[in-house]
Amino acid sequence: MRGGNAGDRCRTAAAGTDQLSIDHKDDQFPHAPHGPVRKMLRLIVESDSSRYLGHRVGASLALIGLIALFALAGYGVPALLAHYF
Repeated sequence: MRGGNAGDRCRTAAAGTDQLSIDHKDDQFPHAPHGPVRKMLRLIVESDSSRYLGHRVGASLALIGLIALFALAGYGVPALLAHYF
């Protein structure tokens, strides 16, 4: 019985060492995106893989609206600047 307890302690110690190295590695990588980038990524994923049709349609319409907004800004801002200069 005593040998089994020693083995458990060794595994626990080894797991603790692995945990320390994993925690140390997390500091090297950037954190997950947040803010507007995360919202846009969630729309893309939801429009592709949502279980509910309504969520897919809503996310797809939001993406289409976002693309249209960028297209309007990409066309409108230079046209407006060309008008004044």
